[in-house]
Amino acid sequence: MGKRALFLLLTFGFTTQVYVFGQTDTSTTMSIDIKSDYEPKVSAANKIITKPDIQPIKSEKPSFTYDLPNFAYSVLPTYRAAKAIGIKSERDEPLFGNYFKLGGGNYLTPYAELRIHSVRNKKYNYGFYGKHLSANAGNPENADFSDNHLGVVGSKMGNKGELTGKLDYERHVVHFYGYDPDSFTFEKRQINQIFNDFNGQVLYNRGYDEKRIGTQLGFNFYTFGTHGNRRENDFEASFRSKFKLGQRREIDVDGKVDYTNIIDNASPAYARTFVRILPSYSFRYKKVDLRIGANAVVDVDSVGGTFRLFPDVDIEHFLVPKKVRAFAGLDGDVKKNSLRQLSYVNPFVSNDIEIRNTVNSFNIFGGLKGVLIKKIDYLLKVRYSIDNDLPLFLTDSVATRSFGVVYDDVQTVAFTTGLGYRLDERFFIQFNTTLYNYKANVQEQAWQLPAIDADLNMRFTVAKKLNMRVQLYAIGERFQRDMFTETKPVETLSPFLDVNVMADYRYKKNISFFLNVNNISNSRYQKWYAYPSFGLNLLAGITFSL
Repeated sequence: MGKRALFLLLTFGFTTQVYVFGQTDTSTTMSIDIKSDYEPKVSAANKIITKPDIQPIKSEKPSFTYDLPNFAYSVLPTYRAAKAIGIKSERDEPLFGNYFKLGGGNYLTPYAELRIHSVRNKKYNYGFYGKHLSANAGNPENADFSDNHLGVVGSKMGNKGELTGKLDYERHVVHFYGYDPDSFTFEKRQINQIFNDFNGQVLYNRGYDEKRIGTQLGFNFYTFGTHGNRRENDFEASFRSKFKLGQRREIDVDGKVDYTNIIDNASPAYARTFVRILPSYSFRYKKVDLRIGANAVVDVDSVGGTFRLFPDVDIEHFLVPKKVRAFAGLDGDVKKNSLRQLSYVNPFVSNDIEIRNTVNSFNIFGGLKGVLIKKIDYLLKVRYSIDNDLPLFLTDSVATRSFGVVYDDVQTVAFTTGLGYRLDERFFIQFNTTLYNYKANVQEQAWQLPAIDADLNMRFTVAKKLNMRVQLYAIGERFQRDMFTETKPVETLSPFLDVNVMADYRYKKNISFFLNVNNISNSRYQKWYAYPSFGLNLLAGITFSL
């Protein structure tokens, strides 16, 4: 491809965005204004009380292509943190047989986890997974929560491909405990927030990564209900295809059809359909790796439909062979916000929020990644993006102090750095931090979005039978408007550091003991305004390998 042709392709990718189907008036749509990569709801809240960070040592389940969000511990819920591109992630522990874990903690915290899985087999595998974690007493008052998860998984390998699938049921209970107990008194049933989530996934892989012509076909569904008699149903069919044309040249064509409806006893049903096609061509041009593609999205609802075309371009080049790799990219997308997604991000959100889509109309990024010295990876990245109708969680004026959602057009500049080091299987450490600058179009601040976030994950072997992990999470200043007071002042949420230490001692081949010490500083920080976290909390127990 000549330089002129390459320039024309890039120019087309930077400038094309088309709208059709006429109607764009949203005056009759649901009133959910969200401007972010997640779906928030509009509700009342004046304090930030996060869901208690009680987390057992991670136990691996059979992995599948489609992973669901972890409800129990979402550290950075209100924004999309930039990932450390190029830094090697910590490898998962190998999958060993079946286990049963039983434990408890200082907030009357029962914990149980069971996995029953078939032995390794070249043709099939199947299994069952169950988990319960809850807290039933302590300070803050009414901060009780309960997480329950049941699932079955299975896969079948054949000569032509592999079929995998799983069914899951999750039930999560929290309470709106951000109210002022000196002014209001509620019974538990009045401040319950209950989520029921039944979902399933099926994936058929026919040599997508191995063959010259590979394909994947997928189908996902979920039905998500809230305590407020609101239910969301989603059905998604997808395909991926890859055509390898030769060395460092391939064509990818991905597609997806997604139908979602929301049923509410108090209002008419609201349905949306998304159709998405993503073709791309990857090749090498004079030692520069390029991927040039497009993202064509059609979204249709009761008001009308819109067609949008975004660029999808990536460029990479080694400035110093095997040491310094420069990268850059440009893309955009329509992000489907949903009741399920926003509820998992902020469990204290109101049940009657309006749902809107977020249009990431412009996202450009670039940076450097590579190896500083042997076994040390690094990342430097700068990103600038424009999101239309980004959801922002804003406190509501109701007595229970739930959260609502407002939507605004937000410009974001983010600078990310990262370092990763692995000595061997006995020691691994990774650190990432991102600085953010936001400019909202209408709102005074980009509510609840942090000025900085950082995380450190370290894993090491102390002795032959003793393994430890240290996790640190830091969140910078955030802003929130207190809608519950008459003057509605803008409040500043203080930065916080959450330090967690986990240990696992293998007593015998089939018996081990675990201890988690969370929030070591005993800080009552607020991740969500008016909702202080639990202080120092412990979780200890025993694991039996079956």
